[in-house]
Amino acid sequence: MTCDSASREHGGRAPGHRGLRRRAALSGIVALLAAALPVACHQEESPREAVLRFLRAVEEGDREQVYDLLAPESQKLLRSIADRANTHTGGGRRLTPQDLFAVGQERPAAKIGELKVLEVEGDRARVALESTTNEKHQGVGVVKAEVLELIRVENSWRIKLPVGG
Repeated sequence: MTCDSASREHGGRAPGHRGLRRRAALSGIVALLAAALPVACHQEESPREAVLRFLRAVEEGDREQVYDLLAPESQKLLRSIADRANTHTGGGRRLTPQDLFAVGQERPAAKIGELKVLEVEGDRARVALESTTNEKHQGVGVVKAEVLELIRVENSWRIKLPVGG
């Protein structure tokens, strides 16, 4: 585009610094809004949605996602177990906390049934999970129920591994 054609396209005057500054300011505002909008419009997922996302990651064998969806205390426990295992082995490949998961190696042994939020109190929640196992009792799958504990961390729900017993 020549200066003459630019001048004709802009009503007889070439685009000046004012127009460029206005466009730059406008694009800066748009960029700020675009950055802020997801935060402002972000709806926190429910404990039920967090459990579903966790179960989907388990089913897909996504060890990183499974680990990321765990409560910090559960992640700390897994790091500790991996560290202890690494000190007792002769070296070679070091285990990571994600290596401790058996996700994705076999088809799930249960079909997920009902998920029900039992309680949400502050930064803690409990979700009941009902599943039908592949085990059969008189020709019918065995239904098992367990309660998962969740902790809210930085506006997202994380799964707390059951420990002890």
